[in-house]
Amino acid sequence: MDLTRAQGFLIDLDGTLLQGQNPLPGAIEFVRWIVKAEIPYLYWTNNSTRTPKVVAAMLQEMGFPAHEQQVFTSSIATSLWLREHVKENPLLYVVGEAGLREIVSDAGATLIDSTTVAVDAVVVGLDRHVTFSKLSHAMTHLLNGAMFVGTNPDHALPTEAGFIPGAGALLAFLERATKRSPHVIGKPNPEFVRAACEKLSLVPRDVIVIGDNPETDLRAATLAGARTIWVKTGVRAEQAVKADLEIASLRDLLN
Repeated sequence: MDLTRAQGFLIDLDGTLLQGQNPLPGAIEFVRWIVKAEIPYLYWTNNSTRTPKVVAAMLQEMGFPAHEQQVFTSSIATSLWLREHVKENPLLYVVGEAGLREIVSDAGATLIDSTTVAVDAVVVGLDRHVTFSKLSHAMTHLLNGAMFVGTNPDHALPTEAGFIPGAGALLAFLERATKRSPHVIGKPNPEFVRAACEKLSLVPRDVIVIGDNPETDLRAATLAGARTIWVKTGVRAEQAVKADLEIASLRDLLN
């Protein structure tokens, strides 16, 4: 695959560039190569816990070239979807961390933290501080008819200490409890690819998607019509979708 012919890159973070708070082999060098080649790119992640500003600052501290405008998260895509498909200023009950709450709030949503006021939608992302009470409140809203929206279906998240439950685990809890299925915004939804490409003013066929998870990264890219590179440094999963290129780490792209 001739990377210089790509007009843009969408690069996954957790498991592709990073393992927890540590860069993976060749990751920083590869992104620096993209910058030198003057090819547009986005850090493209299902992780909804941080704002683009926080993600960019974290990446810069590690040595990556990064600006908040180059970060496209499932929280951003979720806020765009809510404005288009629910209403411009929805009432939301959010199961998620500060990044998700801040982004949907900045986009015009009002966040409700109780069951005393009916909400338009329950939005679920990764929440490492989730409580049984919070899940119970979400369940109540869903049983009362609120729309069920998930930022992403990732069942596990790679960290430097191993894997932890992802947003998909929380979605599965509520899906089982309410017998309702969520509308999931992030990977493997191909709309997440198209939304990121639109930010780059490109179409999927001109973009290369780089990720570690065949079930999410590669499936979303393939469904959208983008080319794919599978980096085998993150989630241990069977190859559900054939990649255009398979590599052990991003270091292989520098040879």
